[in-house]
Amino acid sequence: MSDGWFTFWPRGWTRSAWTSIYVVHFLVEARKAGYEVSDRVYDRMISALERNVRTRIRDRWELGRRAYACYVLAAAGKPNRSAMLFLKNNELHNIGDYSQYHLAGAFALSGDLKTASTLLPSTVDPGEVKRESGRNFNSSTRAAAIMLDILAEVAPDNPAVLRLVKTLGDRASKRNRWYTTQENAFAFLALGKIFRKQEPGHYTGKITISGNPYADFDSRDQRFTAKNWGGKRVSLQVKGSGNCYYYWKAFGISQDPDIPEYDEELEVRRTYLTKNGHPIEDMVFKQGDLIVGLIACKALTENLDHVIITDLLPAGFEIENPRLESRAGIEWIGRRDYRSDYMDIRDDRLLISVSLPRQRERKFYYAIRAVTRGKFILPPIAAEAMYDPAKSSVSGTGKIQVVE
Repeated sequence: MSDGWFTFWPRGWTRSAWTSIYVVHFLVEARKAGYEVSDRVYDRMISALERNVRTRIRDRWELGRRAYACYVLAAAGKPNRSAMLFLKNNELHNIGDYSQYHLAGAFALSGDLKTASTLLPSTVDPGEVKRESGRNFNSSTRAAAIMLDILAEVAPDNPAVLRLVKTLGDRASKRNRWYTTQENAFAFLALGKIFRKQEPGHYTGKITISGNPYADFDSRDQRFTAKNWGGKRVSLQVKGSGNCYYYWKAFGISQDPDIPEYDEELEVRRTYLTKNGHPIEDMVFKQGDLIVGLIACKALTENLDHVIITDLLPAGFEIENPRLESRAGIEWIGRRDYRSDYMDIRDDRLLISVSLPRQRERKFYYAIRAVTRGKFILPPIAAEAMYDPAKSSVSGTGKIQVVE
């Protein structure tokens, strides 16, 4: 935006406070790492943070953002000591653990190591933090990653470093991933700073597929890929010194046609209607017909922000008009259509971002055209809270037919 803040979505019109500081943080890190960041953008966003830390604090979420902004300004070489001292002297008992680390990091990066050391807790307890789908997007994994990031910058020999590294590793192993993009970003930022201080490895290794030799590798970055590894055992043998880090990724279409449907604190449903608003229950459509897609979504247990609805189309359909309030001839929709925070229209799907108050159903209408004759699989519709992905819903798998 023109004032140096960032919106959550392209062409958005409202600022996202935590997201703005988060974006500035990673652009500061990128510039420090040698990547080019436009001076015009950089100067404007730093000025926005400098203005922000001089404003009045209104709530506890603002306290967390203020500590984060102080840290980012210090990392950019522009610390605001008066804002830092205000938090230390007046609000320290009100801010969370990772925010206290942010404040300690701000003092350390501004050259005041003595004050920083008094703010770092003597013990680290990366316990459970209630996950937030909005506001400051809190989560336990991100809190642990922030603590590790600060220690990597100001106290890399702190005994808590190894514990936090293990915590992040365990949480990734539990579900074979961290949950959200922010958790990934903060975790990799922190772990990267720790691993960068390690001596490079000197080793060689072999990859075998189902017991058969496939390739040799060494300590240089290398990549191997193949289409026929599905269902086979991939093994690595390493000899030498140092640590060998690897990752693997598999992608494709599941051979299991059964997709489980569920509602986990979130409910999404899809209905196809005629142009006159009547449900099409037999799922048989005439080629060339206009169809109205109705998506209904509801948060079941609490308010949810940044819920992404993914409506995959069957192969015989095309999206014609995602905003039916502007289409003449479908007056019956009237004011019943809820305006989304963001909409992304693709060839095979419609993506919608919404915020949902608890137990209040939101409805979205869009136009589809039946274009290709045949029988097609109807993919499910899914909804997921971006920053609390355990809250999700999948429904509506089936079949459709397009006839003359």
